[in-house]
Amino acid sequence: TDGDTRVLAVEVQEGERVRGTAIRVDMAPGADTLLATDLVEIATERGLVERAVSEPEALTRAFADYLRTVGYVDPKIRVAPPRYEGDRADVGVTVDPGVLLRLGAVRYAGTVTLPLSEVEQAAALVTGAPYEVSALDAARDRVGELYRRKGFAQATVSYRGEMSAPGLRDVLVQVEEGPRQVVGTVVVAGNAGVRTDVVLRALGR
Repeated sequence: TDGDTRVLAVEVQEGERVRGTAIRVDMAPGADTLLATDLVEIATERGLVERAVSEPEALTRAFADYLRTVGYVDPKIRVAPPRYEGDRADVGVTVDPGVLLRLGAVRYAGTVTLPLSEVEQAAALVTGAPYEVSALDAARDRVGELYRRKGFAQATVSYRGEMSAPGLRDVLVQVEEGPRQVVGTVVVAGNAGVRTDVVLRALGR
């Protein structure tokens, strides 16, 4: 080679191939330690444990999304560099879930026909409970089912939350009842061997 050319030699030592990955979740001081079990289960179910070394950001997103759905505000997740022991990689994850958001006042709008107490009982939302999106979705579905059972086939139910105080979020449950469908005249036919009045009683008529 001439004086202007340099050669870079790179030597690669492969070492031992990693054949297994494990994660360890450490919660911040004062945090609910049961959350660590939930997070490990999520990582396992979604196949994120095996990807923790190559895709730590996927683990971070999944943990943050879960914590938000169960009511935590601004969770912080840090995935540490892996530690290798033989053919095994251990990945430590530090989790600070942040402030647990709780359910504030619950209000209802659009409940024109059915008694409010009946709608509240179906929703079963309790002030002070964790602000969980899954619980609110289930409450919305229960109220919708109540209206459908009462003849409101086109009823729609939605909700929205807004901060009312630090750590509290109020919820407005909005109902659009739509028209109520009622059964008019009932004609019984083909009831050989069974009296018509028996059939009508069974139908609640």
